[in-house]
Amino acid sequence: MSVPASKWCSPAELAAWLGVHPKTLAKWRNPKPGQPRRGPRFVREGRTVRYAWADVYAWVNDRRKAC
Repeated sequence: MSVPASKWCSPAELAAWLGVHPKTLAKWRNPKPGQPRRGPRFVREGRTVRYAWADVYAWVNDRRKAC
């Protein structure tokens, strides 16, 4: 994994980095009623969604499994 140059990333950038479809991130942000949110923390301003790389790294590290 390479270190990004920016502090923030778009859903498309994060999806490419994680190897998932951008719609997967949208589903994680907007779960069905009664289901918990999944995925890293995000900021929404109007229709724009951004992820802080620090939050992404924390989310990934929380999900690492010991071998």
